[in-house]
Amino acid sequence: MSPCRNQPAISFNLNTDKINIVLILIAACVACILPIETFLFSYAVLGPLHYITELNWLHEKSYFTHRKSIIWIFIVIAALLTLITLVMEYSSEWWLFMNIEQRFPILIFVALLFSILPLIPSRDNRYFFAGISAILYALMDIFQWSYLLLAILLPTIIHVYFFTGNFMLLGALKAKNKWSYLSFLVFMIASVIVLVAPTNIAITNGNTEKLLATINFKYLVEWLSGEAFQGDLLQHKNTIIAVRFLAFAYSYHYLNWFSKTNVIGWMKVAKPKLLLALGVWISAVAVYGYDYKTGFFVLFFLSMLHVIAEFPLNYITLKNTIVALRNFKV
Repeated sequence: MSPCRNQPAISFNLNTDKINIVLILIAACVACILPIETFLFSYAVLGPLHYITELNWLHEKSYFTHRKSIIWIFIVIAALLTLITLVMEYSSEWWLFMNIEQRFPILIFVALLFSILPLIPSRDNRYFFAGISAILYALMDIFQWSYLLLAILLPTIIHVYFFTGNFMLLGALKAKNKWSYLSFLVFMIASVIVLVAPTNIAITNGNTEKLLATINFKYLVEWLSGEAFQGDLLQHKNTIIAVRFLAFAYSYHYLNWFSKTNVIGWMKVAKPKLLLALGVWISAVAVYGYDYKTGFFVLFFLSMLHVIAEFPLNYITLKNTIVALRNFKV
């Protein structure tokens, strides 16, 4: 059986689309008013529950590769990525001298290859894809794009924003109803509003600014805003825009997942597994409550694992979206 036959189970109904429109508007409004608080809350409270439930769902779907054993490859890569992140944060300058951070994009690239190659039916096509991918990575490395694209953007903006939109678009193209299209349209309009809305409506306090400064997202904020991350963020327009875009992208990414009750199948999950997931989630939130930076690094492995484990699904969804757009008729 070809692994490509295991297609993502994306099914929407009118109620789900209407709920998602409301969730998009709520996420955008709250992100514009409380950008830092919305982002930190979503990442610490909604994030861990999302990782746990999605990993369970992907495991039940054999990670869309017909090979549940592939999770061990993902676990090893996620563990190595976590180790690199911890070394960069806490170790001596000797490790930094060894340019250990450059191993991060290589490991992400390897995870992508292991995710996509099993989905290509022809062996010759697999070799061709692997060769082209290696050339593309070499070019990215030459132009110093590999770290930006694979280590910074892929696990963050591309994962939570681009593929959320991609899932919504594919769902609309499959459902072919006005509410599905409207949901995707509202998502795009809200994205623009978050970027262009006046920044003087944002409020925050010094404590949350200090919290955000303790985690690695400050580097992403600096890249998006083009400004050095510093105190009194409300005085820096581009930084506020960058943070509230992250707040919107992350909060709606999680809310969109939890709205798909027919996908997650809460009612079908065995009670022991459900109680275990609930226990892990409460523990994760408690660690964040104790110390946000500690929570970030403790949950980093689970965060990266769920990103990597979704690569096969992302590939299938993107491929199906391209096909659906080619066949699209008004």
